[in-house]
Amino acid sequence: MKTEPFLITLAVSSCLIILGSITIVVLQSTLKVTIERLGPVWTLVIKLIYLMFFLVMAFSLVPVVLHFFFSVQIKIGNGDLVLIRWLAANEPLVVYSVWGMLVSGLVIALPAVVKGGLLK
Repeated sequence: MKTEPFLITLAVSSCLIILGSITIVVLQSTLKVTIERLGPVWTLVIKLIYLMFFLVMAFSLVPVVLHFFFSVQIKIGNGDLVLIRWLAANEPLVVYSVWGMLVSGLVIALPAVVKGGLLK
């Protein structure tokens, strides 16, 4: 599995989170933009945008970390172990499995997020 697209996605989403945070701080200091003045709709929109960037970052980090782990295991001499050999040969399956676990955790956590007031 090629990791370059995931590295680019990870870098772009990280940069957008940082630039967005800097922009919000600058707007708050110069234009006196506060959460109260934005209103609940824009606050929700900003929260959802940051949540989307975070999820994109988390999901793109999985193949990068797994590829790095498999390549390091092979380089240090564990490439002949059955488990490492199988995992490295089935890297896309492993990535999709981890993504599936992340999605299931998000689905399980969604009612608590709504009840906890993040989407208010």
